[in-house]
Amino acid sequence: MPTLILSSELRALIKKGLEVHEGTNVTHPPLNDQPGLFNFFDAVKKILHQEKYVHIRGIPVLSNEGWRAFTSCFGLFYGVVERTDIKIDCHYSACSINPLTLHNDEAIDEVRQPKYGFIQVTNEDPLHPVANGIVVVRELVQQLRYEAPELLKMLLSHPVPMFSHGVNYEEKDGESIIINSPILYKSSSGEYQIRFDHDRIRRYYQEMKKKQPFEEGKMIYDFLQAAQKIKQKITLSYSDLLVHDNLCTLHDRDACNIELYSDGTRNTRHISVSFARAQDGNP
Repeated sequence: MPTLILSSELRALIKKGLEVHEGTNVTHPPLNDQPGLFNFFDAVKKILHQEKYVHIRGIPVLSNEGWRAFTSCFGLFYGVVERTDIKIDCHYSACSINPLTLHNDEAIDEVRQPKYGFIQVTNEDPLHPVANGIVVVRELVQQLRYEAPELLKMLLSHPVPMFSHGVNYEEKDGESIIINSPILYKSSSGEYQIRFDHDRIRRYYQEMKKKQPFEEGKMIYDFLQAAQKIKQKITLSYSDLLVHDNLCTLHDRDACNIELYSDGTRNTRHISVSFARAQDGNP
């Protein structure tokens, strides 16, 4: 799996570049234009283009300003930094102690779905390392073309409904959004891309008080089974960053653990997540 390990020299340069963007309203040159950093960002972009994801070790923990500066080197900052830990009473999937199902982020957003996703661990699981899984869509399509061509045809043609209040948890009180799109599709350049969030598919049938057609449920089951067969696992340590092409990959997470103290406080895995849209403003 593609991993970049930063030298102490490069880590210091990135830290210095990020500090320039801290706590000021003054406009600074883009982070990737600062001395010594062009080659780093160029390497990350090339790996993303080829492999669709990259694991970076040695990045400093990013502040809100740091997230904006870093993600802006890949596109238009999505405007959101989500900070999530693991909760006992969890009302949305990201904070669940249970494993997360393969998905791509902001799948409900047909207009502004981000091109790139960034996941950074800011506190490790108290019991054992937790892995994130990655499935590259082109590899899944290649597998299905030979092993399950009828399933591939259905995934490209059968619209699947999704429901959400707002695009993400920050907008949980927002207006209702319903979309109806195939799970797989081709971009204008002919690249296979994906739009899938099982939680929001189930939410549609709950909200509409409808029963999901058996054929659709079986299609999704077979699709997830096929994806699991080619999934790569990446273990993220403290400050590690996973960058993925959100339109061309699915990702998930293993189960997590909670260390509980007598005063009710918890020690759990913490992550920060942000996104970048394509420079042309389209997904």
